[in-house]
Amino acid sequence: MKSLFTNTLHHLSIYIYFIIFGFLCLGVFSISNFDFFPSLFLFFSVLSVSYFLLVYYKPLMNPTLKFLTEFTISDNVQKLVIYFLVVITPIFIIYHWYVLGGVPTLRGFASHNSFEIYQLRNSVTKASPFVNYMYSFESKAILPFLIMYLYKTRSKLFYPMLIIGSAYGLSLVMKSIVISILLPVGVYCVFDRKFITAAIILLITILGLFMLTFCANPALRGGDTYQPNGKKTEMQQPTSVFTSANNSFKGLKNRVIYIPGKTVAYWFLCIPKHAPFLHGDGYKPIAKLKGRPFRDYSTELYQYIYPTWYAQGFRGTVNCASFMYDFANFANWGMVMSGIILAILFYVMYLLNRYNLPASTSMNVIHYLMISSSSLTTMMFSGGWGIFLALFLLTKDKFKEDIEV
Repeated sequence: MKSLFTNTLHHLSIYIYFIIFGFLCLGVFSISNFDFFPSLFLFFSVLSVSYFLLVYYKPLMNPTLKFLTEFTISDNVQKLVIYFLVVITPIFIIYHWYVLGGVPTLRGFASHNSFEIYQLRNSVTKASPFVNYMYSFESKAILPFLIMYLYKTRSKLFYPMLIIGSAYGLSLVMKSIVISILLPVGVYCVFDRKFITAAIILLITILGLFMLTFCANPALRGGDTYQPNGKKTEMQQPTSVFTSANNSFKGLKNRVIYIPGKTVAYWFLCIPKHAPFLHGDGYKPIAKLKGRPFRDYSTELYQYIYPTWYAQGFRGTVNCASFMYDFANFANWGMVMSGIILAILFYVMYLLNRYNLPASTSMNVIHYLMISSSSLTTMMFSGGWGIFLALFLLTKDKFKEDIEV
């Protein structure tokens, strides 16, 4: 029975994605009923069948597990990398705040102008390419890995780095950052049965999410809101802390459960009615080979999905589930391609789970969640997933399986 349970957990990665996909379908249904379910079913069927075949035939399983077991890096090299990351991380955080002109969240609380706060949030990713890449790597790979590594090695630097990571995650207005930094170590603590530490991390995350919700929504603070056209809206009546917290919770629930699926439906509604299929121009390498300009529908579709905000001067991105980027390029053939690619990815995760389930699940869980609202190629490269996996491979002997699951 125990062996059966462990074998089942080795498939935890794709089970998590199936749950996420269920929420996506719920959001799609809320906008368009079953109109786009044939395409969704095609993707889901290809993903499921491809994954089953890979797990059944297990290609390259033994060589991969052998490599993971035998590949080692000297302790001196590992320590050098860790020391470098520990030193460079707070330096970059301070530099990032300097580039942004201060701590965005503090500036947000000082403002009652929703457009100003939107600009603050947007400015986080509008710095130089170097700063943008470093911000992405720090928030989605380096800091989550460091905190998890320092926890596992019982380092005295664990709590200082946890505080630094939490402060950075809460300083950038966006809610997803604090989750991406703290979720990996929180999940690992659960595997490690250190429930008090996990509860502390959960408490920091929840309080942080509520704080950021209040920051981004002046109306919850009883403030007045100025729109970009210069017209002042009606003064908001101050609300009780309980009412504001309840409204904040409803907003978070809607953001997690419905918004990603609704965004999928909006992309379906826009493509090809307002935006044509891209035939490869939505991938930078393919567009470059074709001599065509790269087109990013996550920004181009904003004007169709949020026309009122667009007319008021807001400019943003509408990131979507990974398979929709393939649909935007090749219609339902893109859904087939996306299902096969994700099946291969989850098969690789299955092999990592067989090697070390707690570490594999903990370091990858945030990226499983991000697949519901991001391009897979973006996540793997500029999104930091590849760096996270590389850092784990570098230090994997420190995460040797000593936890019974």
